[in-house]
Order: sequence, then structure tokens, then C-alpha cells
Amino acid sequence: MVERVKYFVDLTFIKILKLSCGRMFSVEVAKMEEILNGLLDFLNKSHTEFNATYNIKEILDNNNFIELQEGQNFKIERGKNYYLIRNDSSVIAFKVPLMIHNFAFKICASHLDSPCLKLKMEKAISSQNYLKLNVEKYGGAIISTWLDKPLSVAGRVFYKKGEEIKREIIDFNKPILIIPNVAIHFNRSINDGYIYNIEQDMKPIFALGNDENSFLEAIANLLNINKDDILSYDLECYNFTSSLAGGLNNEFLMSPRIDNLESAYLSLKGFIESNNENDISVFVSFNNEEVGSQTFSGADSDILKNTLKRISNSLGFSENDYFVSLAKSFLLSIDNGHAIHPNHQEFSDLNSPVYLNKGVIIKFNSNMAYTSDALTSSYIIDICKKNNIPYQLFYNRSDVRGGSTLGALSISQLGIKSVDIGCPQLAMHSNYETSGTKDVQYMFELIKAYYLN
Repeated sequence: MVERVKYFVDLTFIKILKLSCGRMFSVEVAKMEEILNGLLDFLNKSHTEFNATYNIKEILDNNNFIELQEGQNFKIERGKNYYLIRNDSSVIAFKVPLMIHNFAFKICASHLDSPCLKLKMEKAISSQNYLKLNVEKYGGAIISTWLDKPLSVAGRVFYKKGEEIKREIIDFNKPILIIPNVAIHFNRSINDGYIYNIEQDMKPIFALGNDENSFLEAIANLLNINKDDILSYDLECYNFTSSLAGGLNNEFLMSPRIDNLESAYLSLKGFIESNNENDISVFVSFNNEEVGSQTFSGADSDILKNTLKRISNSLGFSENDYFVSLAKSFLLSIDNGHAIHPNHQEFSDLNSPVYLNKGVIIKFNSNMAYTSDALTSSYIIDICKKNNIPYQLFYNRSDVRGGSTLGALSISQLGIKSVDIGCPQLAMHSNYETSGTKDVQYMFELIKAYYLN
């Protein structure tokens, strides 16, 4: 038996591998296939942070988690699992061991939002027999990747029913929009570089005609209500192209919203499939990371801090017990990072290049844009070594500012040890991104081992 053969993900040869390598290997390959297919299914259904939250809720419900409401008293029992949702777009789930005493919180944190084009709540625009929608840019999207793609719309809608205000999570789930480029015959210099203007260039068309209420009518028909009952909505455009495993040997995960739904799903999967009998395991995925997290449901809100304190209080622990538990706690901040680019190696630190399918990345930054330091990273490196999980160290070039993520904001609320990790990927913030299928398995195994460690 080859020791690391369980990480092989060429799904083309799965049947051959099962036949030739025996029962144990077949179990590992089947598990690997289950995780990748589960991720693809999640990506293909989670077209906005609201839809992703709904899909996470469904997974938690199917695994016997009990929903709590922030506006009600928590009634938590030992040996049971719980979750809560804030603003339809942030989720916290946790597991309470049956015999709990001197506990810590073992937390995995990710985010559910991605850069996109968000619809303005305005009538459709009628122009030259085209009907267009007005949009604004959410987050740091690569704008050119949104043109000439089949697009759809998903999100949430609030409407009046009798005296009640109702909310529905919706998804048109068909390609109803497109943003056409200008033909090269009219813009001969487009390949020399073109600056797209959101106001002028990025309005998607959805129909021909001049009925400015037709899109509102389409929303109403989807909900089987009158258009005049619609009060408000958060709706986003998304790429209708399916998520898939591609490449000659299926080595690439190709999908919209890999950043950061890949992290969210894999941390949820590892969380559900691990059972720590001493500590409280916590899964959290926030909204609004792409716009700074300083929102009602972002990582810089009080949702995680308040929930952890309410868990401790509900279990009968004192305030001092709570602070002791925080001192022993740990947070894995999980957000995808940058693999070396096939055509532009000059953007990477070539002394520590990061590759697809070579392992989870641990992110470092001397100015603490990432929370990893020698202390916290040593824990994760030790887990990787003990479990034969490949890992890589990520640094930006010393003359590149780089990005940041949610870890620093989360721990500023709590003051607990943290490290930033992620799966390597290409084309971050594109409308269609690429990562590695083997890294799916590596990340899942790391998260599961982390919760159990």
C-alpha cells in the first residue's frame, strides 16, 4: 500500500483503483469522491451568501442540530448540537460534549460572501428596445470576467402578506442576464487595455421590449405574489456556469465563488464529522468579508463573542470560567490564498512558491494582515506532520502589500490564539476561479484533525 495514495483524486480512474487496491483504499477513494462531489453540489446551489446560508442550515438540520434564536434565551443541554443564523447570511454552529468541565472553544471561521454585481432596487431601464438592470459593484471583483457570460439572479426578497412582512430566499436558476462586450470593430484598442465603467458598461440585459416593471413581475411570479407586495430585496448576479472538476486528470476545481465557499463547506464538513469529547467545537461563517466585515453580520460584529459567552453562561459556568476557556481556545481563520500563477510568476515570492494540489497554505505577514505567528502556526504544522497532511507556507513578495482576511477582526473581539490558512487558488475574485481537487481532501483532513486534536 502506498502511504499517501488516499489523496489521489483522478476520478476518471476511481473504478480501476477500487478494483486494484483493495477494500481499504476503496473506502478512502469513496470518501474523497464524496467530499469533492458534496463541495461541487454546494457550490452549484450557493449562488449568494443568502443561498449558501440556507444550504448550510439544511445540512445542519439533516445532522440533528437544533436551531437557536438570538432574540430568545438559550436553553443548551450537554451532549447536543446547536446553531443560529444572523441576518440570513452568517451562521454559527457548535457541539456541546456530554461530559464537559475544563473546556476550550475550537473554532473554524470562514466567510460566505464573494465579489459580485448587486442589483439596485430600481425599475428596469428601457433603452433601444433592450431592458436592462442597474447594478453596483460589491467587493473587489475582476470586472472584465463578468462580460459575455450567462448570468442569473439569486438572494432574498421581503414582501408583505396581510399584516406580516415575509422573507424568501430565491434563485431564478436559469440564465436570464448577459452583459455584452462592445465588438472589437467599434473598440479596436480593447486588447491594449480597457477600463470598464460600472455605470456605463456593466448593466446586464434581460429581455427585449420597454416594460420597466417586467423584472419586478418576474420576481413576483417566482414567489406567487403581486409585484406591489414586494417591499425590498438583496439580489445579486451570478455566473450560471456550473462548478466542476476539470483538467486532463481532473486536477482542477473550476467554479464561481471558490473564494470562499470552498473553505466554508470543507470546514463545515470537518466540523460535522469530528467529535471532540472535551472541548466545544464551533463552526462560524460570516458575511461581508469582501467589504471589510464591519457590519451587523460580519466578523467585526459581536455575533461570535456574544454567542460564545451565552454558551458558557447557559451551561452554568462563571464569567471567570469563560475567560479561562478563552485563554485556552483557538481559532482557525480559513480563507483561500494565492497559488503561483502559470504566466506571471513575478507576482509571487519565488523563495516560497505555493502550488495547487501541494497542500494547505499557512499565511504569514509581518504586519499581521494574517494572524499566524510562530506560536500559533506551530500547532497547525504539528497537526499536519502527525497526520501526513501536506502544507505550504505563504508570504507575499516583500514589495507587495497583499490582502487580508477575517482572522484579525475575529480575534480582536475575543483575544484568542489564531492562525490563517486556506486552499491555494488562481484568479481570486474572478467571476470563475480555479483551485486544486487534491487540496479539497487535504483541507478536510486538516480541519477534522484540528477539531479532534
